[in-house]
Amino acid sequence: TRFVSTHLESFWSPDDVPPSAIQSGQLVRDLGSTTMPLVVLGDFNADPRDPRAPGANPGDQPEVSAACLVQTGSLPTCNAYWTMVAGGFTDAGPDSTAPGNRSWGGAADLAGPDAARVDAARAMGNDRGFTDRLDYVFVRNGAEVVRAYLVGATWPEGEGTWPCGERVCMASDHAGVVAEVMIPVSASIDARPGI
Repeated sequence: TRFVSTHLESFWSPDDVPPSAIQSGQLVRDLGSTTMPLVVLGDFNADPRDPRAPGANPGDQPEVSAACLVQTGSLPTCNAYWTMVAGGFTDAGPDSTAPGNRSWGGAADLAGPDAARVDAARAMGNDRGFTDRLDYVFVRNGAEVVRAYLVGATWPEGEGTWPCGERVCMASDHAGVVAEVMIPVSASIDARPGI
């Protein structure tokens, strides 16, 4: 089984394809000839809704432009998430389109949700202050998802916190995605050279 960890670029410019989409395209091409079971995970800096119409975008994710039309389905040219899906990868989940499963929106000081975005997150259906889903586990070539869930998505008390001056801080401004994956013996054997 091959495990690949990545962190794609977060910055983007109007009227350009987001760098994260270009980088995910390279990742799909580089892994294209891999026949062994694959698990690719990381911060892809792409929400399934990107690029978005200007307005309800408090996380400053890529917006529509002449280069990238509004997200209406799978647009692999302008979205790293959809590029991975179009490349044959399966999103391990939990459901990346569900508001309750968003994974980014913490404050930079790690003390809780970003105060500038928490109301928008709640209006979008995430009561914990997360406005975007950027973090994923993708599988391909026989790797099977058993279950997936988020960790570190509760503020500010609980597991994953530590003292931070006079308050409690989170370990990250992202929630973590945990996936339990099964690799069938047949998938591993079929991927070995000469068999």
